[in-house]
Amino acid sequence: MKFKKYALENIVIFDGAMGTEILKLGLDENISQGCNEWLNIVAGNKIQQIHTQYLQAGADVIETNTFGANGVVLQEMGLQDQIYEINKAAAQIAHVAVQQAGHGFVAGSIGPGTKLATLNQITYKEIYQAYYPQILALAECNIDLFLMETCQDILHIKCILNIIQDILKKYNKNIPIIVSVTVENSGQLLVGSDFSAIVAILQYFDIYALGINCSTGPENMLHHVKKLREYWNGPLLVMPNAGLPIHQNEKLIYSLNEQEFATQTLRFIQECNVRLIGGCCGTTPAYIKALSLQIQKLASEKEQVKE
Repeated sequence: MKFKKYALENIVIFDGAMGTEILKLGLDENISQGCNEWLNIVAGNKIQQIHTQYLQAGADVIETNTFGANGVVLQEMGLQDQIYEINKAAAQIAHVAVQQAGHGFVAGSIGPGTKLATLNQITYKEIYQAYYPQILALAECNIDLFLMETCQDILHIKCILNIIQDILKKYNKNIPIIVSVTVENSGQLLVGSDFSAIVAILQYFDIYALGINCSTGPENMLHHVKKLREYWNGPLLVMPNAGLPIHQNEKLIYSLNEQEFATQTLRFIQECNVRLIGGCCGTTPAYIKALSLQIQKLASEKEQVKE
C-alpha cells in the first residue's frame, strides 16, 4: 500500500530517536569515525537492528539513518566523497528491515546541516551541491517519502525542496514530501520566521504535510501545533522530544517516561487532528510502543462509541 493511501485510512506512527539508540550500542568511536551515518557502511546490521526494534514496537514509518548525511556535515568528518554511498546504504538497510518485518514505510531523513543560509553562512549553490547526492541516492532507492526534519531556515527549506523537485521531475518519480520545522519558545524558527510566513512561502510547493519536531516535550509543544493548524489545513506531523533534557548523575536524561510521553502526545491527535505522529530526541522503541498502545486504545474506544 502506498504511503499516502495508508495515511488516509490510519493514524501513522513514525519511529523515535536514532542517535540515542546508536549510543546504546557502545560502539568503538574508531568504527563510527565520530559519524553516526558512517555506520550505514561499516555496521549496517546494527542500524537494521534499530529499525527492526521500532517496527516491532508499532512504528509504521522508519527514518533512514541519514540525518547528517549531506555534504555540509560529512565534509566536517572528511567523508564528503561518500555522500551517495552512505545514503544508498541507509535506504537499502531500511528497506530490508521493512521487508523482514512484513510492514512499514521508509522515510528518507534530511537534516538541516550546520550552516544557515539566512545568516549568509552558506550559499544556495553550496546547499544544492551538498544535498543533491543525498537526495538522488534516496530517490533512486525508492524510499516511500522524504522527511525534511528539524528545519530552522526557510531559505534552506526552499533550496532542498527545489533539489527534490528537480530530481523527481528528471527521473519521473512521485515521492511525497514532509517538511518538519523546529521552533523556539516564541513559536519562531531560529532565524525568526513564524508559522504564517512559513505556510505563506511553502504553500506553493508540492508538500504533502507540514509539522514540528524536536523543540520541546509534547506538553510545551501543544500550543505551537495549534497555532500551525490555524494556517495549515493539510496533514500535520508532530514528533516531540521525550520531555526536556536534564543532567542527572553526569548523564543527560529526559524528563518524561514512556507513559507520560504517550499520554501527552495523544493530545495532538485528539485536539489538533494530527494523523502523523512519532518521537524525537530521547524517545526509544519503548516510547513508540507506549504511544502505539495508546492510539490502539483510542481507536477501540471510538469503535465502541459507534456501536
